[in-house]
Amino acid sequence: MKAMMSEPYVVVGGSESASGQAALRVAAHTPEWYRAEQRLMVDAVATVQTCAPEVEVFQKCVGGDLYSIVADAARSALVVVVGSSRRAPYSGLGPWLRHHVTCPVVIVGAEDRAPARVPVLQ
Repeated sequence: MKAMMSEPYVVVGGSESASGQAALRVAAHTPEWYRAEQRLMVDAVATVQTCAPEVEVFQKCVGGDLYSIVADAARSALVVVVGSSRRAPYSGLGPWLRHHVTCPVVIVGAEDRAPARVPVLQ
């Protein structure tokens, strides 16, 4: 049996069918999406480290439903902080999380600035 590759790789099942050909086209662009996700992660970590170098950052890039992923990660969190949608500030991930996680949820607008101290009430 062949050992699994250590580098990230793409598995695709393609055929001559229309959907098989579509799968091949999507797979061809997957490395670009992966690199874009990695750049986003690097930028996010850099932002946190610039604002608060004493904060330890753990990175994990996962795929799936955003709402479920954040809710699962919040199970043992002290607080969840998410950005609000400018178009619909009372809908989206933040308000949904308020009803699906047990920790406090802070919803931040683009214009909000981090206060010196953040009181968190439960």
